[in-house]
Amino acid sequence: VSKNNKGLTLNLKAPIVINLEDRTGRQVVANGDLSLDQQLDHTLATLKKSA
Repeated sequence: VSKNNKGLTLNLKAPIVINLEDRTGRQVVANGDLSLDQQLDHTLATLKKSA
């Protein structure tokens, strides 16, 4: 939940990648002009229905 009421956002510049097989994770910083705060178009109600 966003503190600034923007809804759900993704960090495309430095996402966290998780390996489910060995239960490890890494934060991968990508090169290029990617968004740190990419807003998702789904509403919370839509996401709850799909969960």
